[in-house]
Amino acid sequence: MFENLNEKNYLQLILFGLVLLLSSVLLMSLGYVIGIFIWDGADVTLALEGTFENDNQINILKMFQVLNQLSMFIIPPFVLYFLLREKIENYLGLSISPNINTFIALVFLYIFSIPFIQWSMEINQHMSLPEALSGVESWMKEKEDIGALITEKFLNVSTLSGFLLNIIMMAVLPAIGEELLFRGLLMRWFSKAISNIHINIIITAFLFSAIHMQFFGFLPRFILGIILGYSYYWTKSIWAPIWLHFINNATTVTVYYWAFNSNSNVNPEEVGNVAGLEYVLLSVIIVAAILRWMYKNRIEN
Repeated sequence: MFENLNEKNYLQLILFGLVLLLSSVLLMSLGYVIGIFIWDGADVTLALEGTFENDNQINILKMFQVLNQLSMFIIPPFVLYFLLREKIENYLGLSISPNINTFIALVFLYIFSIPFIQWSMEINQHMSLPEALSGVESWMKEKEDIGALITEKFLNVSTLSGFLLNIIMMAVLPAIGEELLFRGLLMRWFSKAISNIHINIIITAFLFSAIHMQFFGFLPRFILGIILGYSYYWTKSIWAPIWLHFINNATTVTVYYWAFNSNSNVNPEEVGNVAGLEYVLLSVIIVAAILRWMYKNRIEN
């Protein structure tokens, strides 16, 4: 069935779906067994229903979060990679590594993009739907509040081991898995039907933001997705967006850890906010300059 796997996107998609389904069933079942063995069956059930009233339930949710990332974002792309790496040159962009200058440029790109990203988040949070869609807006806000509460429960840890676990769970795995899927696979699949790379990157960024189901954080994640897309396209290496994605997530984890364990009253959500559009404009100018440098040093097809 898969003898033409390297030539047919739909065969790759079918295999991806089969592997995702199989790995999800196996890993979720394994997680349930482990949860009952280590903690308690009642806590496992409550955690899966969205309850997080004690440390056991939070730890269970963290375990399932890791297993979910493995089954959805890590295992399926790597199965395709091991099947196609010898048939398709630089499949998923794993064979090429950017030079050190690119990695440094991506660090500065993230740092100087913070004011603009934070500004776009503030704009997004003031989003309001028409009165006819007030029910939809209430549902969106409810989902957003639940997601924010879970994220806060995950991030507020007081031990180094908890911090390192969060780095793996919320920075390393998402950076690798989501980039393999969205930039490595989806951009490749879409390229067969969409000749315009800019439209390809925008559609992929839209899906990347939408899948997180955080409606009032859609715009900043969409902007980040566009930057990740161009960093992949210009370098031809998945390691570039993985690195940038990791920096973004790891910074959030670190800020929360510092704020939770310090004596300051700093709100982690407000770190990076600026009180003036001139700083946002400066942020845009510097980001544009760095992106231009990456474009000029791009790897041609």
